Amino acid sequence: MSPDDLIYENLVDVILAQYLIDGRTPSASFLAWYLENVLRLDDVTATHAICDGPGDRGIDGIYVDDDASEVIFIQAKLRQSTSGPIGDKAVRDFAGSVAQFDSPEKVAAAIANSPDSELGQLLVRSELEQHLSEGYEIKRLFVTNSLVNEQGEAAAGALGVEVEDRETIADRYVEITSPTGVSGDATFDVSDTGFIEFNAGGKARLYLIIAKADDLLALDGLADGTLFAQNVRLNLGSTKVNKEIAQTVSKPEEHILFPMYHNGITIICKSVVPDMDNGTLTLQNYVVVNGAQSLSILYRSRKVVTGDLRLVVKVVEVKQDGQLSTDITLFSNNQNAIKPRDLRSTHILQTRLRAEFGKIAFEGFTYSVKRGEVEEGTSISNEEAGRLLLAFDVCEPWSCHQIYKVFDEKYSEVFGRPAVNAWRIILLKKVMDIVEASLQHIQNVPIERYRLTRYFILFVISKIIEDDGVAKAWVSRPDELLKDSATCAAFLAAVRSISARLCVDLRFELGRTDPVPDYKAVLKSPNGVHGLEDKIRRSFEQDVAREREKTIGSQLSSV
Repeated sequence: MSPDDLIYENLVDVILAQYLIDGRTPSASFLAWYLENVLRLDDVTATHAICDGPGDRGIDGIYVDDDASEVIFIQAKLRQSTSGPIGDKAVRDFAGSVAQFDSPEKVAAAIANSPDSELGQLLVRSELEQHLSEGYEIKRLFVTNSLVNEQGEAAAGALGVEVEDRETIADRYVEITSPTGVSGDATFDVSDTGFIEFNAGGKARLYLIIAKADDLLALDGLADGTLFAQNVRLNLGSTKVNKEIAQTVSKPEEHILFPMYHNGITIICKSVVPDMDNGTLTLQNYVVVNGAQSLSILYRSRKVVTGDLRLVVKVVEVKQDGQLSTDITLFSNNQNAIKPRDLRSTHILQTRLRAEFGKIAFEGFTYSVKRGEVEEGTSISNEEAGRLLLAFDVCEPWSCHQIYKVFDEKYSEVFGRPAVNAWRIILLKKVMDIVEASLQHIQNVPIERYRLTRYFILFVISKIIEDDGVAKAWVSRPDELLKDSATCAAFLAAVRSISARLCVDLRFELGRTDPVPDYKAVLKSPNGVHGLEDKIRRSFEQDVAREREKTIGSQLSSV
């Protein structure tokens, strides 16, 4: 994105096309776009954070960032004119607006004065009074599609206002290329079988054909996976279904029966051109949304494919409705059960993270979002990333074996936060690598190999860091930490020492009583985890007080 993309005449199409809904003003629509695409909130959280009604007292949005223990007050200034930059007055006015809510007492008074206003409801919904009482810091965020001049920047610096103008926003924005499939034509020979055509009320048109395997193997994008860009999952390997398909393909005498055995392929395309004279069906701009596994098996077995091998193919012509394409993709995937992770594979939070991994290209780390996806370098799956974030950030290590929670009920809490970016995931991956290497100190193979053990240790490390001001500050800036090789090495060394210590303590805690407690029950229970974490962390803190151990922060300070 370039700064010019945020000039009103260029930005308005994006706002009107996607965000000007439910009576939102253009300014609120711009803020919704910013919250989702720059601050990295999911759409529900972004909507809940916006306040742009009458009597908003200069506040357009409030977001509580529990990761940073901050309350973010936001004003969005959408300017249609390009006549000049914003000066200090708008910045000073915004700082004055925030001053109306900078204490629990002022927030309580504001709620009492206008409990039913949109602002009053937002103050209650965000539990602002409570968070300020707990010591949450106030962050003032001024967002604009214009530029801010030197006077405005100076006022912002003096008043503690963080300015995000169009140059800053353009620099922070991560470009996402939406998966579209293959641009071009593909032709199927239907001269001997014909086709069935069905018009779905003008929304879409369905063509049902018995396609020759050779025509499917001739599709562009099969070798490099472009053909499956919108598929919620790729080849799942040696599943029961895949083995049965491969066995049938390997037997030429059964090829003629394949359409009776196989559920079929679903292709979505921009348009279909039937040619009755030549007996062909030509697809333009197409993508396979169901059948990646079957076509991958065909491609690997292409040397034994005969002319008798055919597959049932549903070709769906969808000209504009993106949601309809998504619905077709999800509902047509039923040969192997769809998991919550599959449904999130094309979600904006995942595609943005994947794009960000590609943009920073740090130490060869990549991010995979689909089952069966093969990445070069050191690939971190979104499944693994979700577990790391669930244990370290959300502090629920007892749920890390229930991956459906990561992509279902906990999805927004895990991924939909400003703190979640490629840098944080890479840092947590490095910490987890250290934890896994430390598990040998438990000296109990069943406990070492129990999946939740590693996430418990990661959770305890997160709590230790939370209480360590220096370490917490560095972890909140994972990009700076990872780029600073000396500090990062010291941080990881400190984590390595503490992780080994925690594993030893865990060994003694679990073996201290007779009989030995059921470690599986303990590590699956919130109460069990909190009780065990409290004992182990208290032991560490006591040794720090006795100067037998060093905090992470003290080791970083000496770098």
